[in-house]
Amino acid sequence: MGGLTDTIEEVKDVVEIPLRESDKETNRFNKHGVEPDTGILFHGPPGTGKTLLAKAVAKETGSSIYLVNGPEIISKWYGETEDIIREIFSNAKKKKRAIIFIDEVDSIAPDRGDTKQFQRKIVAQLLTELDGFEPLNDVVVIGATNALNEVDSAIIRPGRFDRKIKFSKPTQTERMEIIEKITKDVDFGESVDLQLFAESTDGWTGADLSGVISRAVTISIRREGDLVTQDDLFRAIKGAGE
Repeated sequence: MGGLTDTIEEVKDVVEIPLRESDKETNRFNKHGVEPDTGILFHGPPGTGKTLLAKAVAKETGSSIYLVNGPEIISKWYGETEDIIREIFSNAKKKKRAIIFIDEVDSIAPDRGDTKQFQRKIVAQLLTELDGFEPLNDVVVIGATNALNEVDSAIIRPGRFDRKIKFSKPTQTERMEIIEKITKDVDFGESVDLQLFAESTDGWTGADLSGVISRAVTISIRREGDLVTQDDLFRAIKGAGE
């Protein structure tokens, strides 16, 4: 992954290390008499790598991962969403190591001051599950949101989503790192200047950059070209901005 060096190190501290210390007999957190964070909240603009990093950590630690899309599990049937949340947490606790990743957690746990009764019940169920962990368990819960101020305050208090990690849009240097990663297998013409690409995409996320490269390759294939040219890249950038 490119452009997330500092964020990756922070995630390793609060997610990867506790999961690697999951053996209760040799757990060094236990030795020191402290408990690691079990709930972490990723927040920042869409496309900045929140889901991608959660998947990468799961792979690195050999953990099962449960991907929960908040809007998709909100059910019109009374009580069904609570049952889904309960089942996901129950299944995760049965694994040796597990990560529960809840994307758009603000859709499941919005500020209860402005919600309907069924939404308040969903928040209550999530709080129950977060509070139901035993110390030094083998499950880490990661919530992700693009709108931190819309998440219910009870969710982000200590003991639940204890730690908040901010994902920001990449700098020019970070964009160049991302571009180098996502284009390692792309055949470019000699005229292509990837540094210029990085300079001209201020404010773009990794997902934006990946989309442009995909479009540039498509443009190249459409014109029966063997190499992706600077013109292909410029046309893809222009198309993304329209």
